[in-house]
Amino acid sequence: MDIYSSISDAIQNKDGLVIEISERAEADLSFIQLIEAARRQAKKHGKPIALASAASGHLLKVLDRAGFLAAFNPDDAKFWLHKEVTL
Repeated sequence: MDIYSSISDAIQNKDGLVIEISERAEADLSFIQLIEAARRQAKKHGKPIALASAASGHLLKVLDRAGFLAAFNPDDAKFWLHKEVTL
């Protein structure tokens, strides 16, 4: 079973999902797209989804280099960085 199928299955069959990503994980844009697709699927099914810890290491660098950090809305910042944004 591939990663997306595992995540999709968990969203369908559990009350919520917490994804653990190692600080040493090698991530690229396709991985971020995978996680974003999972977020949309979870929202569609009314299920909570979260990262076990804030993005760090290589994942954080990919988010930054791809311009995601600068474009984050409050929900994105809360999900990826575990930050509450107040305006």
